[in-house]
Amino acid sequence: MEPIPTGELRIANGCLSDPDQLRARLDEDGYLYFTGVLNRAAIRTTRTEVLRVLIEQKLAHPSLLEPVWAGPVTAEFMEHHEGPLQRRLGELRLWENLVACPPIEVFFARLTGGPTAFIPLARYRVAPPGGLTAIHRDVTLNPGFNMVTAWIPLMRTDLTLGGLALVPGSHREGIVHSGLAAPAAASQDCAGQTPSPTPPGPWLRASYKPGDVVLMHEALLHTGLANRSRKSIRLSVDVRFQNPAAPKAVIGRITRLETDLIYVRCDDGDMAILAVDSSTLLRGKDGRSIPRSDLAKSDLQPGLRVLAARRETTAVVVRPL
Repeated sequence: MEPIPTGELRIANGCLSDPDQLRARLDEDGYLYFTGVLNRAAIRTTRTEVLRVLIEQKLAHPSLLEPVWAGPVTAEFMEHHEGPLQRRLGELRLWENLVACPPIEVFFARLTGGPTAFIPLARYRVAPPGGLTAIHRDVTLNPGFNMVTAWIPLMRTDLTLGGLALVPGSHREGIVHSGLAAPAAASQDCAGQTPSPTPPGPWLRASYKPGDVVLMHEALLHTGLANRSRKSIRLSVDVRFQNPAAPKAVIGRITRLETDLIYVRCDDGDMAILAVDSSTLLRGKDGRSIPRSDLAKSDLQPGLRVLAARRETTAVVVRPL
């Protein structure tokens, strides 16, 4: 059942000059909503490039003025196209270019107190008419990173188009990890998903516009509301960065496997040796959990680029990039 928002997000612009107040509000509410703080020209460029790819893949009508859906709205169709779409957008390095835009880089550095440790867990959200996102917490399938999600609308997003809705304070409820990763499609925007039970609210949202950004604690309950427009596509992008005090994420290529050990040559040249135990979440290319006993015959093989979080020498999660 889709949640019904009953209130508006609290705007945090007035706290920007007070880091202590920002931290206190994030600790209390689990989110920070800023309006008009991101460079609109950079947002517009990102939106144009996303729309160009949608047109290239025949998912949007050939006009760069408004994103108009051109495909059928079925879960099967979206699941089939989601992987190629994300890969193509990833090749263009759109989110990397967006956060490297000097005014946007300065904004995030102001929040984190220095260079922002973005990790390659970005996702381009493309919600056709009827499309919605299952209710979830980002930490469930990506534990150990101690991260913040920045949800960035790429267009004006009113209640008809849906957009982000969240439950303030829900990050304090505690997380129960099943130890099983869902299929890749489970976290994608697609019509026809099995509805998630709707937790008690209050659920909050806002009327978003380009330049806005919502920062969320990794354990905050949130969803993408259904797009109730007749033909418009809703566009946004999620980027994620680590808490400055968090252990640095491991990003690189697997070089070899041993019994309960994964060796990763990191992009910065270091070698990371990750111990794997019963608490480690191993994910395959399809997003599903890999039993530790199946590691040697899994997708996680030498040569594969991976992203991992660790607690001291033990891997918390290892997943393909």
